[in-house]
Amino acid sequence: MRPYWIAVCGALALVAAHEPFAVWPFAYVGMALIAHLTWDDALSSRRRALATYVAGLIYFGVGCHWLLETAWFNWLGMTLPEALSFPATALIARRMARFTPRWPRALVFGLAFCATEYVRARFPFNGYPWFLIGATHAKPLELAQIVAVIGASGLGLVIAISGGVLRELVVRRREPAARVRLAATLVVGVGALFAYAASWTDVGESAQAEGSRTRVAVVQGNISQRLKHAPKTEREILAVQLRGTRAALAQAEDRGFDLLCWAETMFPYPLAHDDAPGTWFSSGFGAADARAIEREFIAGDLMRGVMKESHASLLLGAITCSGATPSDRADHNSALLFDADGVRRGRYSKTLLVPGGEFIPLRSILPAVVDRWVESAAGFLPRLAPGDGPKAFELRKRDGSAASFATTICYENVYPGYAAAVGALGVDFVVNLSNEGWFGVSAEFDQMESATILRAIEMRTPVVRVTNTGISAVYDAYGRRLAALTAADGRDRGIEGVLVADVPARPPGTSVFVRVGELPAWLATLVAFVGFVGGCLRAGYFRWRRA
Repeated sequence: MRPYWIAVCGALALVAAHEPFAVWPFAYVGMALIAHLTWDDALSSRRRALATYVAGLIYFGVGCHWLLETAWFNWLGMTLPEALSFPATALIARRMARFTPRWPRALVFGLAFCATEYVRARFPFNGYPWFLIGATHAKPLELAQIVAVIGASGLGLVIAISGGVLRELVVRRREPAARVRLAATLVVGVGALFAYAASWTDVGESAQAEGSRTRVAVVQGNISQRLKHAPKTEREILAVQLRGTRAALAQAEDRGFDLLCWAETMFPYPLAHDDAPGTWFSSGFGAADARAIEREFIAGDLMRGVMKESHASLLLGAITCSGATPSDRADHNSALLFDADGVRRGRYSKTLLVPGGEFIPLRSILPAVVDRWVESAAGFLPRLAPGDGPKAFELRKRDGSAASFATTICYENVYPGYAAAVGALGVDFVVNLSNEGWFGVSAEFDQMESATILRAIEMRTPVVRVTNTGISAVYDAYGRRLAALTAADGRDRGIEGVLVADVPARPPGTSVFVRVGELPAWLATLVAFVGFVGGCLRAGYFRWRRA
């Protein structure tokens, strides 16, 4: 039973390194224990695979327990396949070691772990980039600055290699010379990286302080998913959002604001995806109806009745629909920008959709009964269509100057690679619209904040989080939380309210990560793949055998 106890301890150490516990040094302990399972020659291949799979089950099952707030099959459907990344790491590492016997085992383990993280964050069906090991280092901001160079995936490579070195330090306790070399490698290598990262903290501070700021107002309605999905509650939801808008106007007083933001899908009526005639949304509801809604509620109630007073623009999340007939209807999760006159100035549609929650993978080849089963279990049928990538919005501010921003929607906030594409737009700030109402007041909120901090640092661009239930906040280009919506008792989730805050200017220049993207993780994956194939060939696994 010893390997299974090591697996349990290693997985729990990794979980404790993440939010909401955030004891980041445990990441190295957990990696060391998983590395030990990988290199323990006393274990058979079968026991090693089972032990590391147990570690994966605990890591994802416990760490992402908040998925149970949505449905048990979402939690199970994530945990069972994602846990395979742990035995995959062990298998790849041991095959690589056959091909590269002179390479340090810590390096081989780190490359294998980085490769499996990189792959699982992208494949299949947009992958699952949640719970990347690099996210454990979001809250010690001095350490997190390194992601501006190598990204969260590259940071995961550093942590995994360091955990492997820590394991070697323990098992080689009777080899003092080797232990000195390993300790020196750990201190000098990792210490130099983090020291370099920490030196970035003050770069651009003066430019950030002196640059033009954009004043934003965030409406957090705290609308429950039960109300949101209930029939004929659109007016009630709209009333909550309008109440928040008026509160934002009152809170801003004479200073006003440049941009008012509503969270993901918080405009309760469908809108036209574009201005093409013949757009359908559901049986009997077409583009003319959607444009009438836009005129009545946005150009009417919102703009003429409320927003016109502030001379501000409005960014809201809504479902937009396209298609010439009901049979080719397509729904999109969109962010739409309107100026102070109610004229639509831009639209962005979510590109990276959540499998199971926003679309059903392989739906076109599945039997129709699957649609009925999903709809009965979830209360709706996920069938959103993806957008076509990052876009920049141009914002005309109250003082007549211009600003640019990009929008990401909910889950897109956890993809390092997508952050590089957004950062390449060179915008002044990024707005992430999200609805966390699915997850109660769980640890998901803290884990998403860690992702937000890392994205801000990777892009070296301020990020505004606009949510339905929390955490709504403003982060600068160094990941520092500058302002957040909180209740009188300090709660930052499950509350209704408004946040009016200044978004600082983006520091000059472009981060290394935006220029090269996930190149370190990509190279690690390439090396791991070549080493794995080479190890298999050397062991004769692909050799043709005659009958």
